[in-house]
Amino acid sequence: MKDIKRVLSIIFSVLLIFILGSCKDNSTSSEVFPSRDPFPSPSPSSPTSQSLLGQWKQINSEFDGYYHGAIINDNVIEIYSINEEDGEYGLYWAGSFSSPDSLEESYSWFSNNDVEKTSLSLLSSWDDTKAFTYENNQISYVAKSQGVTCTVYLEKENWAPDLAPGEFPEISTFPVSIGGMEFLIPTYFHINTEGASGSLTYTAQQGGRNYASLMLSEIDLSDSPPSSQEEIDELKDQIIAAINPGDSEILSSKNLLLSDLSLTSFVSTITNDNGTEIPVYICYTYNWDTGKFVVVYLFIVSDRNNEKYFDALIESATPTSFNEMNSSFGIRPEFKEAMDSYEAFFDEYVAFMQKFAEADNTLSLLSDYSDYMTQYAETMEKFSAMSEEDMSTEEALYYMEVSNRITKKLLESMQ
Repeated sequence: MKDIKRVLSIIFSVLLIFILGSCKDNSTSSEVFPSRDPFPSPSPSSPTSQSLLGQWKQINSEFDGYYHGAIINDNVIEIYSINEEDGEYGLYWAGSFSSPDSLEESYSWFSNNDVEKTSLSLLSSWDDTKAFTYENNQISYVAKSQGVTCTVYLEKENWAPDLAPGEFPEISTFPVSIGGMEFLIPTYFHINTEGASGSLTYTAQQGGRNYASLMLSEIDLSDSPPSSQEEIDELKDQIIAAINPGDSEILSSKNLLLSDLSLTSFVSTITNDNGTEIPVYICYTYNWDTGKFVVVYLFIVSDRNNEKYFDALIESATPTSFNEMNSSFGIRPEFKEAMDSYEAFFDEYVAFMQKFAEADNTLSLLSDYSDYMTQYAETMEKFSAMSEEDMSTEEALYYMEVSNRITKKLLESMQ
């Protein structure tokens, strides 16, 4: 099989141009836009608790067209980093909102981070809680920007007039196809290079600085294709060597089975010009139809763990082509057909046993009962024999998945 280390080294060098230059100032945060002192505000006018609901816009951003916009609805506050020119939103904060019974001239509350949402955003804060203060018709909170702590000031303004009251914006994506696969990429990524050594490189910027780089690469292995999933997994060492010729450590690794798609994801490191190790998120798979080996790299200028974000990006992947010989990416068609037929029988068996248990007169069902018991014994024998066959990684995972479902159904039928 082709030595891909040299090819990957060339491809990855394109990405290094963007990512290593992004962290020379030792910045580790891309959370908010730098702020200046707020503009004077008018005196408050008889505020009520309803005064806090609605949209709020940052008034002290240093960059025109880049700002924070907040929406408060019932017991939720969400804040977005906004690029007004491109119409792009990135979630900064999602958390709880405690509405006062009555609103005086000032009010403060602590918001608990909704980690399920913020972990899926590159621009979000990972503070467990955030303190908010309402005073002089403004909402303020403390945040970090490029290692500097600053206070963001918001005033009530509809920065997203197309949203209905209480509605939150959706983060939009666009499809990218490579190697017979399609990924959904957030629109705040902009393409930098296209077609360079079979790769696509995107960067995300804030205030004129790159804070994330994403690269999708394909390598044609059709002239010397791998013969098994094990051979594909052996390419991991070449991927790591291409990223960092020195000693590289795999920080974590996992296998993902997304319907008919099998991928391997792991986290390693690269070293920047300052000698600092920086995590890089990597996923690879082999498209049996196109003969393309596909690798996805994500680098983020951040000192936090972004595995959930990367997983969500990878889980958006769908194959755009199949072949007849291996339409399930490592699962033989005859294997999948057999497994599905076994599961279908057990569905029928469980339904009959429930009918038999609930029947007032079981004599009329004895003949069917005898037939089902014979089929049950034969099917169990065949199903158990499957476990002794040589299976690919995907087939073993699918066997376990089907086996667990069948076991659960049989247990439920006995209750």
